[in-house]
Amino acid sequence: MDVNNQDLDALKRTSYKPVEMNHRNHLIRNQEFFAYIPPEIIIGILSKLPVRTIISCKCVCKSWLTLLESNEFVKSHLLKAIPGLAFYRFRMKLYKFFDFEDGLDLEHHGLRYKFVTEFNILGCNGWIAGSADGLLFLCNTKDMLKHHALHVCNPITRDYIELDCNEFVDDSCRGVVTYGFGSSKITGHHKVVRIFLEFMPAPGGPPLHYVPKSECVCHVYTIGTGLWRRISPVPQLLFRRDGDGAFLNGNLHWSVSDFEGPQLLISCFDLETERFSTSSTPLLNSAHTTPPTIFEDCLCLCETRYGKGIDIWLMKEYGVEKSWTKQLFIGMTIYSYGKVAYPIKIFKDGDILLAWDYKFLFYSKKNNTLQKVEAFEPHRDINAFLYTPSFLSLKSFGMEKVMSF
Repeated sequence: MDVNNQDLDALKRTSYKPVEMNHRNHLIRNQEFFAYIPPEIIIGILSKLPVRTIISCKCVCKSWLTLLESNEFVKSHLLKAIPGLAFYRFRMKLYKFFDFEDGLDLEHHGLRYKFVTEFNILGCNGWIAGSADGLLFLCNTKDMLKHHALHVCNPITRDYIELDCNEFVDDSCRGVVTYGFGSSKITGHHKVVRIFLEFMPAPGGPPLHYVPKSECVCHVYTIGTGLWRRISPVPQLLFRRDGDGAFLNGNLHWSVSDFEGPQLLISCFDLETERFSTSSTPLLNSAHTTPPTIFEDCLCLCETRYGKGIDIWLMKEYGVEKSWTKQLFIGMTIYSYGKVAYPIKIFKDGDILLAWDYKFLFYSKKNNTLQKVEAFEPHRDINAFLYTPSFLSLKSFGMEKVMSF
């Protein structure tokens, strides 16, 4: 077939395009395509993407960067975000965040975790004491003889603030300090709660035996105000030193007991009204029971039966004392006195990720066995927390000195 010069020129103009031109035109066409899509639809699409992909999307163009930093996107993404695993390696002073992969046909348990990011903060060597709306609350120490720095950070936006707590450091004080972090249900204000009960040596008592010296004191720090406020009245109960407030339904929850009976109670602090209430549990207050945690969107308590296993109790109907139910028993031989296990995540196939003695274990429902989570080896000295990622920047709060890491 004969092809004249005019046909060849036309063929070159229409059919032959270098790779670079194809790529450039493809980007132009995509930008033109998205220009006609309403922003709310783009937000709905992008908010379903993995966190690392969303971060990459910020580099596409200025309009996408503006869109992905808007309040509308932050709220949309948070509603769809799936909780992952955040933990702190004490010896390495390193925080890490993993996504959960919840497929039913994974070859082995280690494939359930997908690394997202890691970070450390200069001057912060503290455990994860709370999480809300993608923000982590980090607490250095509860020792009244030391400066204990408090930080609130977002691992995804890579920014943080440090809360000034010098007014609480007193070399002469001995007592129990516990914290909590969450957001109020109606106004959405993010608050740090600090409860302190001072002790003194028991008059005429044995050495190292202490009794309460004064009433419980509660202070609240609302993020964006830069101020601590004292709250009253505070229930005169014995708050446990080994657990921070568990955040659920706009409230913080602590294990407490009165000063006379062994019954384990729950002290609840409403972050909206800033008032306390107390409810009962079916368990006794002892070193064998965990402080409250959140499991399957329920308030959870775990009781260790040494040499046998752990009972997992859930409050099936929030706020209803009679709804406490022994949900599950996991057989495990534990002889370390004072070490308790608690569940973090249940997978679709019934496997459960647990934390015990600063380590990770997983319970196989199919085999009814417990094993170490090899994906995190070496996994000693770990403080773990269920964490929902978000793009809520601390820069959106006023009156705070926001720093980056």
